[in-house]
This record gives sequence, structure tokens and C-alpha cells, in this order.
Amino acid sequence: MTFFEMTERYPEFTALMTASFNYDWRDDFADVEALLQSDVFSQPPEHRQQLLREIDAVLESYPSDEVLGRLLADIGSGFAAAIDAPSGEISWMSSLVSRLRTSLTPEAGGEAC
Repeated sequence: MTFFEMTERYPEFTALMTASFNYDWRDDFADVEALLQSDVFSQPPEHRQQLLREIDAVLESYPSDEVLGRLLADIGSGFAAAIDAPSGEISWMSSLVSRLRTSLTPEAGGEAC
């Protein structure tokens, strides 16, 4: 899938993985967690809910580290699993999904999923 197709189908996911995780994101953030706090978890619940839906869809379409890693490279992501997520792309994305779901629960001050 091309960058433009990804932007149309998964705009929030593509923005996170290419605009937030651009090639020099490490110049602006100490680590992945700092970027996520700034660009994901500080966003309104509607934004996080949309990102959650899109990541779920991406994980369904790209179910292995190899194919997800290829997609991220193809769209120009500066996220490098070998450095940023040694456990692999799928594991990292699954963890992000879990964190997004938790952030959207009423107990966490968000909206129910």
C-alpha cells in the first residue's frame, strides 16, 4: 500500500508513524514514551479512539513483524523496531493498543471503548 493509500485509509495511524515518528524524531524526544505522551496520550479521546480503530485494522492486515516492518519502511516511518521496539513491531503495536484501550476507560478519565 502506498503512502497516499495509507493516508486515505488510516490517517491517524499514518500521521503517528510518519509525522510523529519522522526520521529525526529523536532530536525532539528523549525516547518513544516521551513521543507517545506528547503526540498520542495528550490527544482528546476521539483522536485516541480513531487511532485505536486504525491500529486494530492495520494489525489485522499486516499480521507479522516482517510485513508490518515493510509497510512502515514503505510509508517512510522513522520508527525502527530494532532500536525503538526490540520486541518487534507487532508486540509494540499490541502494547500500544492495550494502552489506548486503558486510556479510553472511564476509570482513566476517557470514554468507554
